[in-house]
Amino acid sequence: MKSINDLPRFSKEWWKNLYFYYKWHILIGVIALVLIFGTVFSQLTRVEPDIYILFSGDYVLTEEDHNLLKARIEPVISDINQDNKKEVKLIEIPLRLNSEHTDETTAASNLQMQMQFATGEQHILVLDRTLFELYNSQGLLDTETLLVSTKECSLFEGTTLEERDALMVTRVKRHDYESDFTTSRELIDYWKDK
Repeated sequence: MKSINDLPRFSKEWWKNLYFYYKWHILIGVIALVLIFGTVFSQLTRVEPDIYILFSGDYVLTEEDHNLLKARIEPVISDINQDNKKEVKLIEIPLRLNSEHTDETTAASNLQMQMQFATGEQHILVLDRTLFELYNSQGLLDTETLLVSTKECSLFEGTTLEERDALMVTRVKRHDYESDFTTSRELIDYWKDK
């Protein structure tokens, strides 16, 4: 092959020569550009939730449950991050503490729950009775702010939780963690007695 300097610039033969000698550089450069643009795009279009709600216990919510709960919660809350979108993030951690039903996922789910209490952004939790009793005995829950059975709250009508022995409760507000409690307060005030 001729030297790239001997070829007419940007001719078909020049491009072939360039690709032959620099194909790995070009491929790595293209991949790097795609990753950079993908990261920037995802950061620019990311929607930050206005409220996080954690669901945990011996149950799994269906997609219909998620859609129904979001549709009921979003009109009630404020757009605290002022992005012109009301967004609810439902976090679900299936966790069984009954010794008859434990499996290899129990330890991982238990660790996830511990991390949520340590670093999670949610204030409202929906826990089955077993988990409620465990975390309440550890002083992690604020039952005076909110304690509602899912069987008695119209928010959960038509969902899996309507028939479950589960409780909606707030966690103890950590003093070392700055977090906006506005949307949680609005949700509590609206659904507490309904």
